[in-house]
Amino acid sequence: MSAIHDRIIASFKESQAEPRVIDVPEWGLTIYVWPETIEQRRAWDAGEDVYQTALNVIKVRAKDAEGKRLFDDRDIESLKTRGVGNWGPAVIARVAGDIMADQPDDEEIEKN
Repeated sequence: MSAIHDRIIASFKESQAEPRVIDVPEWGLTIYVWPETIEQRRAWDAGEDVYQTALNVIKVRAKDAEGKRLFDDRDIESLKTRGVGNWGPAVIARVAGDIMADQPDDEEIEKN
């Protein structure tokens, strides 16, 4: 293994120690969010529109305290086709925005 690889792994492990906590009272959930990887970013960035992207963000990054995904494909499909009120677009957009709040925007990424 290279020294760079070891440093990347050490940094990743350190970043996973303290997740950010997001309370979603409308859903009766507490979401835990760890720093995202490029692989996760690619998974949620594949949405064909802003709402699909928001759903992808929630699916990929919303975890429980042990780091397991809270939402599966069936849950996301239900949000997409039956989500209204507390489960509707405004709440979905807010939750996805809260999850992504720690991420650099595309301009910041391009500068680096």
